[in-house]
Amino acid sequence: MTKPSITHSALTPDDIQAVSPALASYTQKAIAGDLWNRPGLSRRDRRIVTVSALITRIQTYSHFQFDAQASYKLPWGFQVYGYGLNLNNEVFGFYNGSPQYVVQREYYHPTYAGGIRWTSHHE
Repeated sequence: MTKPSITHSALTPDDIQAVSPALASYTQKAIAGDLWNRPGLSRRDRRIVTVSALITRIQTYSHFQFDAQASYKLPWGFQVYGYGLNLNNEVFGFYNGSPQYVVQREYYHPTYAGGIRWTSHHE
């Protein structure tokens, strides 16, 4: 019976830098610099943590959402209210490493609501 051969990746740090500068920087600083120099971690533990760190490194797009709400008290315990969410119709999303590598994007339209409230014990 022959042993299966293991093929290692031929990617260099320069290859990763060309595709995803943020991932290359993270790999060099956090993983290669900090993680691999910690005493007491076996090679297996370092590999598991490295893969976990790279998988969970998901970032959100910069996101500025404008919401507003207002209410006005009326006599006899009534109150009129209204609100609007995502009034500027901002996209929400996640990327991995660099913004060009989209993991998820969510598109929401502005949402509006309003109504009347009544409280039995009013001021």
